[in-house]
Amino acid sequence: MINATAPASSTVDDSNYVFLSGRAGGQTVNGGTDASDDLVLKSTSDATKGKIIFGADTAFDEANERFGVGTNSPETSLHVLGGSLLGSSSRPTGVPDLNPGGLTKALFYDDTGTNIFAEIMIGAKSDSASGYSGSGLMFTFGDMDNVLTNIFGVIGQIDDISDLSTRAFSIQDYAGGYVRLRINADGEVGINSTSPAAQLQVNAHSASTIVQILKAASSQTANILEAQDSSGSVLSFVNSSGFAHFGSASGDASAGLSLTSTTKGFLLPRMTTTQRDAISSPAAGLMIYNTSTGKINVRTASAWEAVTSV
Repeated sequence: MINATAPASSTVDDSNYVFLSGRAGGQTVNGGTDASDDLVLKSTSDATKGKIIFGADTAFDEANERFGVGTNSPETSLHVLGGSLLGSSSRPTGVPDLNPGGLTKALFYDDTGTNIFAEIMIGAKSDSASGYSGSGLMFTFGDMDNVLTNIFGVIGQIDDISDLSTRAFSIQDYAGGYVRLRINADGEVGINSTSPAAQLQVNAHSASTIVQILKAASSQTANILEAQDSSGSVLSFVNSSGFAHFGSASGDASAGLSLTSTTKGFLLPRMTTTQRDAISSPAAGLMIYNTSTGKINVRTASAWEAVTSV
């Protein structure tokens, strides 16, 4: 039984009453007396539900089935403000909402409740604004030392198992939704590529971007680049002096380019006399094999000369 105030008569046993105005020393409400009985709280008997408020700033939003700790306006199924830092009653100015319409998410704030430093989303979503597409987990991280207005600059997207036939992990930028890094199910890596066609594929971001730089350490002794067979034997290399060698693990250091083989030769570019003469500004020392004459041709300072002994 619930009563607004204590009964007027002091002879009435009021131990079975719950006083809405409060009871000195506190009071206990039991839902039932038998095993597995429940205590059910409802915000209203009306069809349009409200909130059940616990103290000053903890509430269950019955209409949306959300529980807020530290906030009476929970944004997610579980919204904790302060303490474990899972969310806030409002976003900082300028921080975009990457959850327009529906992923389950957790927002991680610093202890001021105003600076987001991480966001986790779980579910299936395709959202052009955020660049997120797929099912699974999406992690967003930012700088927790500042009031953040651009914490969604990088989005790490891990797709669910059903998508592993085409991709396993990707990183996108927020502004354009472009995939900057993708590792697919076969371990092939694409940089600025959504479908790498090799173990590593690097696409230039723009026409003025250097695609790849291999920079040696100071006093580099090991090769900068090596190609090896399946047993680890070196097939070709480029060292820190710019010397390139093909065919073995060592070459003649007096050359800038050398080849080693006991079964194959070096094949000069093959072309007709007309094609040779169409070469623009040929450098002295340039060599070709002339298919019109069957001779090796060498360019001098002013003319093409044939190696007549061949």
